[in-house]
Amino acid sequence: MQKWWQHLPGNIDPFLIEIGSFRIGWYGLMYVVAFFVAYGLSVYRIKKEGFPRSFWTANLTELFERGAYYAMASFVVLYLGQLGLGDYWPSNLNGILWALVYFLPILSGTIADQIGFKKSLLIAFVFLAVGYFIMGYPVWFGGYFLSQTVESNMSAGLGILFPIILAIMFIGIGGSIIKPCISGT
Repeated sequence: MQKWWQHLPGNIDPFLIEIGSFRIGWYGLMYVVAFFVAYGLSVYRIKKEGFPRSFWTANLTELFERGAYYAMASFVVLYLGQLGLGDYWPSNLNGILWALVYFLPILSGTIADQIGFKKSLLIAFVFLAVGYFIMGYPVWFGGYFLSQTVESNMSAGLGILFPIILAIMFIGIGGSIIKPCISGT
């Protein structure tokens, strides 16, 4: 016998509003609500407790950096597989990216301390923006298409491989520069 709440997940429409191909899902709405609640609480705390502006700048910067990074990281293996890198190389390249982001801060933290908080964040965002752009370059401007399936063998040439490896390096270095700046703030 089912409890009163066990039938609810099957009956909930995942979309709040659906007009033609335009849809707003409950999941996306929760991100928007969470953003505005966090923003409202931040403004309240700034007025009440008087945290320095650099504290809130660093936290907001970290929020958007992590959002962009984890959104990219959650799809990068599938994206690289559909670009023709097979089923083996995408996860290895993703592992290299994660290793750069989490082990390079040891070095980049010392550099960030020398050049300062603002310059470090600017450099990090330039690296990240260039890296994300280059990651999409093969499809956006390179004339390559994503396949519907991920093949087991690698079929991508240097026109795909070179920009992807370059993008991984840029994203890894940019992410590693941000981490010590935010942790040190």
